[in-house]
Amino acid sequence: GLIARQATGSMRDAISMLDQMVSIGNGMVTVDLLRDVLGAAPDEAAEELLGLVLNHELGLALELLEQLTIQGLDMQQFSRDVLELTRALLLVRLGVRPEGVLSPDIMTRLTETARDLDLGTLRHMAGAVAQAAGQARFGHLPQLPLELAMVDIYQHLTRPALSSPPVLAAQP
Repeated sequence: GLIARQATGSMRDAISMLDQMVSIGNGMVTVDLLRDVLGAAPDEAAEELLGLVLNHELGLALELLEQLTIQGLDMQQFSRDVLELTRALLLVRLGVRPEGVLSPDIMTRLTETARDLDLGTLRHMAGAVAQAAGQARFGHLPQLPLELAMVDIYQHLTRPALSSPPVLAAQP
């Protein structure tokens, strides 16, 4: 899964990466080696990030992003991971099973989380994270687009619902 995600659909890139990993690992390719070399986040990191924001813990979400950045994670790839998870939440909410390799545990958690979110919120989340994923490769602060997306999602979740205007009685 890690090599396929990093290769973003290119078989040639995936084979090249696998060859490099075999060489670096002296014939042994492990998940830890892949994560170290590719700068990939642990599988649960994207889920943890979104969970923190959805639970209105923006400060902890931003601290997590800072820690991942300090650890040398590839923020462009991590942004794509968060986007894939956000898309999966949207699809699950719509009753569609997302393609890809999602464990039964992750599917159960996605289903529980998606059930509590309305489609407008999920669409907003997907848009904010998609924009961040598209901008992650630019600038000297690659984590900034994802940080801004988390702030945007948090603000969307915490702003008061707009109440409908009062209905005026017809004048005789």
